[in-house]
Amino acid sequence: MEDFDIPQNKMAESAERVVDRALDEARANVAQQQSQLTLAQQQFERTQSLLQRGHATTELLDQRRQQVDAATAALNAANFRVAVTERALDAGQQDVELYKVNIADNTLRAPRGGRIQYRIANIGEVLPAGGKVFTMLDLSYVSAVRGLDVEATAARTGPPRFCGGGGAWRSSGGCWSRSCDGGCWPSG
Repeated sequence: MEDFDIPQNKMAESAERVVDRALDEARANVAQQQSQLTLAQQQFERTQSLLQRGHATTELLDQRRQQVDAATAALNAANFRVAVTERALDAGQQDVELYKVNIADNTLRAPRGGRIQYRIANIGEVLPAGGKVFTMLDLSYVSAVRGLDVEATAARTGPPRFCGGGGAWRSSGGCWSRSCDGGCWPSG
């Protein structure tokens, strides 16, 4: 079967790629915030050790504690952004699946190849299951018929005659009318 470019499907897949990139960015941000938290904790521990020996001030220790708290909050926010982005990716994947199901449900498939002869149902009509939408010509049964050459036919069979009994034209080979009484006469 031929694949068609469905705009909704392409948009959903494109949005999924954008969200996937955002997820990678959010995970990288988590790693960065984890690194910042580790640095802030190390600085806090050093300052605490220096304060016990009298080489640092309480003010510096308070600043380091605030840095640890800020780094912890930033890490929590980064983890939350990862969770939100993962949910957005799941929603995008569900949209793609929904579009695929809708496309499959609204796709018409013919049992064989052919040409559409005419449309039976119009757009917007509700059809029962298995209802007919188009009439197709099976190309394996179609043949071309050339028109009769009137002059060549007249030369072989004689002039055409009109059957008064059946109201049909006939050749000299016989009348095609069932109700012919044999009183056919030449035309003209």
